[in-house]
Amino acid sequence: FDAQADGNEQAFKEYLKVLNDRLGKLIGLVLGKLSREDRIKIITLITVDVHNRDVVQSLITNKIEQVNAFAWQSQLRYKWISDCRDCKILVADASFTYSYEYIGNTGRLVITPLT
Repeated sequence: FDAQADGNEQAFKEYLKVLNDRLGKLIGLVLGKLSREDRIKIITLITVDVHNRDVVQSLITNKIEQVNAFAWQSQLRYKWISDCRDCKILVADASFTYSYEYIGNTGRLVITPLT
């Protein structure tokens, strides 16, 4: 949204290309020889990145241009706060400090717009 606010009307489309390029590279990796653990990691990254790509595509399709639009605010977002060297988790009007919990490298089946 910052790049778009600064006058780059193609910012979302440019970012969509970045996401698609990254997905292509990850798919290339997963097609190669990997350990079981690395394959799970890459597949998880692909699943998350497909969801991210779909969100950005939806923002483009629905012409969402404002950072306060519900379509964007309803997404689970992470923001690095440089001043305090911490990460915040944001959704709608809620904000939580990320506590760096680690539950292991688990696979994901799918991420849907409602999860």
